[in-house]
Amino acid sequence: MNKFARHFLPLSLRVRFLLATAGVVLVLSLAYGIVALVGYSVSFDKTTFRLLRGESNLFYTLAKWENNKISVELPENLDMQSPTMTLIYDETGKLLWTQRNIPWLIKSIQPEWLKTNGFHEIETNVDATSTLLSEDHSAQEKLKEVREDDDDAEMTHSVAVNIYPATARMPQLTIVVVDTIPIELKRSYMVWSWFVYVLAANFTVSHSFTVDRRLVELTPYRGAGAGSPRA
Repeated sequence: MNKFARHFLPLSLRVRFLLATAGVVLVLSLAYGIVALVGYSVSFDKTTFRLLRGESNLFYTLAKWENNKISVELPENLDMQSPTMTLIYDETGKLLWTQRNIPWLIKSIQPEWLKTNGFHEIETNVDATSTLLSEDHSAQEKLKEVREDDDDAEMTHSVAVNIYPATARMPQLTIVVVDTIPIELKRSYMVWSWFVYVLAANFTVSHSFTVDRRLVELTPYRGAGAGSPRA
């Protein structure tokens, strides 16, 4: 016991300094990672909403109101910013037009969402997401990989709601645009992996400082006149 205490307790000044440095580096890494995650999340939401709103404006421009009915003439090979699913409602929340008839998605749009401009999310399973991406072979392959890894995996779809006031040629409309590509396939949460990597790297660097005390301990002061042993 005395031998153990002599080798490890008390810690030398250098060892304590290195341990403190390692702790500070880890805390700073954690704080940096948290700030990066929050910033990335906010930036991602704003960018997605801006893109979906742009497509909403496009559909409003292409919409026509005739004989109390609405129609949307989409040009062939229209270059969308991202694959979407668009639904148009009147001011009472009645569905007037839908780009595709997907019952589960229509039911997922909450009535309260239609009362104001906003950004929302729909959580569903892989099979439901697959119906939104039926013509996207690349996405289907990715979904297959997700399904093989976890049958119960959840998919998250971004939803933008925009209300357009009534005009001389058009009644008040609420246009809902759903991003058919789930957040998970966009790897928006890859930042978590980056954060773990940075934290692990910092821990490794910090841990390398905390070497065995016997290797870093200061050489004892021998005092004036102390010299090497006589032969």
